[in-house]
Amino acid sequence: MIKRTLYFSNPCYLKKMVMQIYIEFPEKKYKPHAVVPIEDIGILILDSPHITLGNALIAGLNQNNVTVLSQVSFIPNYLGATQSRTQTKRPTVIFITFAPH
Repeated sequence: MIKRTLYFSNPCYLKKMVMQIYIEFPEKKYKPHAVVPIEDIGILILDSPHITLGNALIAGLNQNNVTVLSQVSFIPNYLGATQSRTQTKRPTVIFITFAPH
């Protein structure tokens, strides 16, 4: 099965509701809410520091082996993220892979 890649560049709230990602945008008049099944997601790209992830969603992403990509400055240290740094002018990117234990 082909997995989806979700890219977020605007502020939003990401929550887990019944094994689905519930996407809520602060600008309600511009964008409607969206729902995507977690099992359909392969990669989640976060390109804004104003994205809020719920703890239940992080656990659901972990169970479904979803890879989350974001800049280092956007991810709190307590998540235990691994990072890959290169000597280029591009911003440092963090790679978090939730794998089963």
